[in-house]
Amino acid sequence: MLRSILHKSQPFVAYRFYSTSRSAKQITSSQLTEWMNQKKLYSDMIIVDVRERSEIEEKGKIKGALNIPFSLSAELFKGALGEFNKEMPIIFHCRGGRRSDEAALMAEKLGYKDCYSLVGGIEAWQGPVQAFMNNHSPWVHTILEKETETAQYIVTDFATKEAYIIDPVLDYDPFASKVHTATADNLLRFIEGYELNVTKIIETHVHADHLSSAFYLKQKLPSKPEVCIGANVTKVQKAFGERYNLGLDELSPTGEQFDVLTSDGMQWTLGKDIHCSVISTPGHTPACMSYRLGDAAFVGDTLFM
Repeated sequence: MLRSILHKSQPFVAYRFYSTSRSAKQITSSQLTEWMNQKKLYSDMIIVDVRERSEIEEKGKIKGALNIPFSLSAELFKGALGEFNKEMPIIFHCRGGRRSDEAALMAEKLGYKDCYSLVGGIEAWQGPVQAFMNNHSPWVHTILEKETETAQYIVTDFATKEAYIIDPVLDYDPFASKVHTATADNLLRFIEGYELNVTKIIETHVHADHLSSAFYLKQKLPSKPEVCIGANVTKVQKAFGERYNLGLDELSPTGEQFDVLTSDGMQWTLGKDIHCSVISTPGHTPACMSYRLGDAAFVGDTLFM
């Protein structure tokens, strides 16, 4: 199952332990099955699989569960949970229930109100199990730019901290006719705070509702990430040149302004084992592309929230 991507609390001490003093709230396999029939994943509830990736490759996963390994540093574990609504039910599970119990207790300490541990873990799960389909979960951090209601993403491989930025916004003040970089600088602070290594900046399409901060971010980031866009950007450039009577010296319709021109079917790996692929989804512009990164799909303006 793909997540179709359209969307700090109190100080936390970094530690890992197995406690016998108390248990988190428990949910059984039959109860979780009933919830899954009644509630919508991601909007009404979240299932978090805290097993290692190797365990998922071997045994499969509950369909729709997001993988946040319990072995992560406390800082990364906290950061990954930070994407969730603290009022929403979160069901943690592991192989047998021990790690998920600790994970649920840790989430409670971070202020999450409704956390559960699956009794007996995946071994006791009586519902369907989805075989591993080369779709490990990246960490997806969403930043909404409110003026244009544009979602931007930082997508990270937990294992290596390699990251991509998707559809970054350059702020524009229409009254002053000036651009500024407040939103982009917010992205940079997040990246620096978690010491992420950004290797790609991906534009899903040519945007009509906002400007891109891709080249500003490339200038600022020490990793100098490559800027990627669909190969048919050349058609968009040609149309813009004709519409606005721009000469070749003003806008060369070759795509040479970008580092990588992507095409349907391209594949690569983010970090250690996040499989990535490109899907052509033309419509809004000829250059519209969707990007599957692990179990998440970034669809640009192909779908709207």
